[in-house]
Amino acid sequence: MRIAIVQTAPQKGDWKQNLTDADNLIGQGCGADIYVLPEMFATGQYIDPSEVVQTMDGPVVDWLVGKASQLNAAVCGTLPVIEDGHTYNRFCFAMPDGNTLCYDKHHLFSYSGEADHFTPGQERVVVRFRGLRILLLICYDLRFPIFSRNHDDYDAIIYPANWPDKRILGWDTLLRARAIEKGHPAPGPRH
Repeated sequence: MRIAIVQTAPQKGDWKQNLTDADNLIGQGCGADIYVLPEMFATGQYIDPSEVVQTMDGPVVDWLVGKASQLNAAVCGTLPVIEDGHTYNRFCFAMPDGNTLCYDKHHLFSYSGEADHFTPGQERVVVRFRGLRILLLICYDLRFPIFSRNHDDYDAIIYPANWPDKRILGWDTLLRARAIEKGHPAPGPRH
């Protein structure tokens, strides 16, 4: 399994340019099975997403599905989605066969006001793709180990995030902790 991290710098509110930038970075692909885009890759980070909220039949999801088909790979990232009057930070995992599985962020970052504008998701989502079981989680979910606990139901986790540079040590530490909790033994001493 080859996974490509597609690091973009989304411009706030300019989804057309952000999709063009992501398309240029991905290009014709690099032979990866999965291309992972950042949290809010098409809109930039918004605490109040009312200006940029998307629908599941909108252009951003269409782009994900089209790119997945073109590359014969999964293409995934998060975007603000409105559904039944609720706004979610939704992680969309588009597969080349046209299917898209989604996870709505469960742990909202209330310190920034995210919980005032988004509805927390309730479902745990594990995607099966090319023989790998992948748990879909988003950013702040990383701080809640019980939520990501492996019940022998996944092989890997993908956490798209918009994490500030000044807290990168925390990000790296928490990622390692979740990997250890997954049950993989730590590497032995180097000789």
